[in-house]
Formats: sequence, C-alpha cells, structure tokens
Amino acid sequence: GPVIPAPEEVIFGRESIVEDIKDNLNKNQPVLLIGPLGIGKTHILKYISHLYPEAIFIDSPAPIKLLLTQVLDKLKPDWKKQLLARPSTKEMLDFIVRNRPGKPRQSPILIIDNLGRIKVNDADMLIRLLDNFTIITAAEDTPDRLKQLWYKFKQIKLDNLSHEASHKLIKYLTQNMAVSDYEMLETRVI
Repeated sequence: GPVIPAPEEVIFGRESIVEDIKDNLNKNQPVLLIGPLGIGKTHILKYISHLYPEAIFIDSPAPIKLLLTQVLDKLKPDWKKQLLARPSTKEMLDFIVRNRPGKPRQSPILIIDNLGRIKVNDADMLIRLLDNFTIITAAEDTPDRLKQLWYKFKQIKLDNLSHEASHKLIKYLTQNMAVSDYEMLETRVI
C-alpha cells in the first residue's frame, strides 16, 4: 500500500545534530537549537521526542502556567486531586520538582519549542526546571532580555539543509502525490 509520510520518524541532513543532541542528553546538558523560522528546529525536536518516548514535549513556554499544566498532565495525570484548587505557578512548580521521575544519574527530558516566547518574569521558573530536567529547546534568536537563560544551554546554530538532503526530503514528502512535473516542483521548493 501507499506509504504515509511520518516526518517525526525520519531525519534528512541533520544526523550529526541529532547525534550531538543525544550526546548532550547522556551528559544531562541542556541544548538550544537556534535558527530562522522554517529551518527545521521543530522537526528536530519532534524527532528527538520520537527517539525518547519518555520525554515531555511542550510546544510553547508561554503562558508559563499552561506549560506547567502540560508537564503535570504528563507526569502525574491525577495532580489536580493532590493540589488545592487553582494552585499558583510556584505551587505547581514545587509539585513538579517533588514528583519528577528520575533514573540514577539521568534527569528526565523536557522538550520545549519556541523558547524565545517566554516572558522575562518567567525565566526564573524555567531556570528551576533546568535544575531538575534536561531541556532541549529551540528559538529563532537569543535576545538580550533572556541572557540569564542562554548561557545555561549548549547552543547549536542550524544552517540550511544541503542540496542532497533537500532532494531527499522533497522526495520523501511527495512520495504519494501525483506530480506532473517533479523536476519543476523540486526546483521551485529548493
């Protein structure tokens, strides 16, 4: 039958970056992917979350209460029964830290996309999460307003895909499509 593309299961031209991320995960070193919109940061994060099913994937750090709620929902689905109604973000964060899973010498993995959206006031909460989780994240740039965060991460700048990797990606994504002039499609996309 036809193959349905599952982009989170494949990677093209980013194998060395994935290996670098995996090496850093083994050392509990947080990683920040930096690159412009559309370069593939989210794809790499989703690919890493596919490799590490125990990781918690969050698509945005803002608002911080939503981020904490999503972490709690994945860590401890019955958390609302154990905390008072309408807990503060500090109470939620304390609960996360007390109940985080952990293997010996391995911090749990938290994958957060779009870290550049975090508010300056919430940076301290993220730093506390960094103390208890290995965080893999992505941002378009590193604005000075959040410089207290950036130095905590191993930063990896993403470049454009190579010509060969771009061809492989286009071929993979269009494998079930009826394309009348594939070469023209490829030329226009690249």
